[in-house]
Amino acid sequence: MEKHGFKALETEWWHYTYQSDIRYDVMDIPFYKL
Repeated sequence: MEKHGFKALETEWWHYTYQSDIRYDVMDIPFYKL
């Protein structure tokens, strides 16, 4: 995961965040609208 730009959270090794995610707005849309 880290090889491709993801970083593990220090408190939860199984959760990752993407370093470039700040460029994208958070979307809250229902699954059926996708």
